[in-house]
Amino acid sequence: MEIEEKYENLSALFKLLANPIRLKILEQLSMNCHLDDSQKCCVNDIKISVDLPQPYVSKHLKILKESKILEFERDGNKLYYKFKDDNILLDLKEFLNRFNCCRHI
Repeated sequence: MEIEEKYENLSALFKLLANPIRLKILEQLSMNCHLDDSQKCCVNDIKISVDLPQPYVSKHLKILKESKILEFERDGNKLYYKFKDDNILLDLKEFLNRFNCCRHI
């Protein structure tokens, strides 16, 4: 990977995380959902915990899913989201803790 491509990818990730709604969603997921398969968060639960209208939450969840930070499962008409893997959450926590922000993530 060329160095420019590496920094382009990193820049895209920072842009993705620079949105306060997405950070709030990630924080709520990290606090309320465990990483094992038995614990996922329903879109409605996420909507309630971040106190935003469902269309806004769904839009940002879609962006996080497309970026491969989150994944989802469908159960009937409900969608359940969780972190794609343990390392994503752990890396995000470590990075943000270095800057003393989002201590709950």
